[in-house]
Amino acid sequence: MKIRIKLSKSLLGYILAGTLILIVTLYLRFPGEMIAGYLISTVAAKQPDALLNIDSVSLTLPPGVKIGNATLGFRESPQATLHADYIELKPDYMALFQGKMQTILNAAAYGGVVNGRLTAMEQTLSKGILQGELQLGNLNMETIGYLRERLNRSISGRLKGTLNFNGGLNNPAAASGRLTILATNGSYALTAPLMGIDKLDYSRIDGEMTLQNGTLKIVRIKLAGDKFRAELNGDIALNGADLKSSPMELLATIEIPGQQGKKLSLTIGGTLGNPAARIRP
Repeated sequence: MKIRIKLSKSLLGYILAGTLILIVTLYLRFPGEMIAGYLISTVAAKQPDALLNIDSVSLTLPPGVKIGNATLGFRESPQATLHADYIELKPDYMALFQGKMQTILNAAAYGGVVNGRLTAMEQTLSKGILQGELQLGNLNMETIGYLRERLNRSISGRLKGTLNFNGGLNNPAAASGRLTILATNGSYALTAPLMGIDKLDYSRIDGEMTLQNGTLKIVRIKLAGDKFRAELNGDIALNGADLKSSPMELLATIEIPGQQGKKLSLTIGGTLGNPAARIRP
């Protein structure tokens, strides 16, 4: 037996009006300040060294939240901040059907965009640890305080790349991941002059790095500029308590245009905050 249900235009109108009223009510009465306070207090409880500031939290459609003007900093290094003009978070419904707690992220930051997915497991979230896959689009590196402070030098240019990670930002040494980068049209300041050069002006940097067991492995970094070409690889043993004191062992090859193809080979040791270079025989 078939049952037919007829919806009159008036009934359909009531349903649509009721749905609209519900959406407007949820939007107007959305507890944004309460959620912002909860996020800030949760970060403070889980990571006492971290400082999170949020201007606003609002509801988006399809269901999700938009966080406005979010800044994450750290007490021991106040200048090492990460900022986003806004962050939109929406559940990945396809992942939910597979039993995963996964969130789709879209953000605007540093004149560019960050898109990707974050996965949080209950046993790791309580420790402030996230898994994620992010795509970086056209970020202005000169304005990234976290990057400038952690590298202990100024760097400019536009950054694109991909980042896969598993860990917490407050302790990079305990994380694992892989990063590929493409930086264009910028400069990289040297902590000490090298052959009379205090910064490297580049047109392009290609790089790939991996992080595992506290060691940042530079698989390759290739720099190209009007006045030089260089390649770099090696390892940096990250010190989670003080990244600037992380020891490193790097090999670099520099080619100066107009010198009949001659190349200068260097070994770079010391620490991330105080590197020391010497010419290889």
